Amino acid sequence: AIVSYTPIKAITISAGPYMTFTKFSEPPVVSAKFGDKVTAQGFTVTDNISTSENIKTEVYAMSPRMEMVKITRNMTFTADYYGDWHICYYATDENSNVTVRYYVVRVN
Repeated sequence: AIVSYTPIKAITISAGPYMTFTKFSEPPVVSAKFGDKVTAQGFTVTDNISTSENIKTEVYAMSPRMEMVKITRNMTFTADYYGDWHICYYATDENSNVTVRYYVVRVN
């Protein structure tokens, strides 16, 4: 099975005086089943100084065992452990300011 989360509404989350994640909502918990391929939600990031081309973004899935897997290209990972996975979004601007956002995927 494939699980995909589409935000119901787009919100802006301010992170300090600089970077802002846009079109990223933090749902309370998204459910998935063991073995599902889970697609992380999309996002955009803006900064009041850096252009988007100068902001490095990375997305990771942190398993219930605290192991981090980098999510690339198709934004999917396999839910191969039961429990709460944290989908973590990291954005670093050209001045090395870092903003982090996450939401939870609960695997039953």
